[in-house]
Amino acid sequence: MKEIVDKIEDYVFDFMGLFLPGFIFLLLVSTPLLLLDYNSISVCLIKQSKILSILVNLTKYVDYMTKSTSQLMIFIIILLSYIIGHLAKVLAIIQYHNCPINI
Repeated sequence: MKEIVDKIEDYVFDFMGLFLPGFIFLLLVSTPLLLLDYNSISVCLIKQSKILSILVNLTKYVDYMTKSTSQLMIFIIILLSYIIGHLAKVLAIIQYHNCPINI
């Protein structure tokens, strides 16, 4: 029984070690997007700027998905967080192999 608990504990720590950095990254990136009031921006400015147009469309889509299927959004956020955390882990490993520190 102790072996099963140890394996579950290892799995939880592995998952959280990849999930938390990705979730923090998503929070840092999405906070300015959530705080920006797109209704105060003129339509002409949105049409001229590709970035603003993409952000407005993305925000509308996220609002729609949040209202219609919140379970799907939670799953997507968890999956994206895990993938971003895994990407950060892989990039860190590559960085450590390319730049060894000689002490």
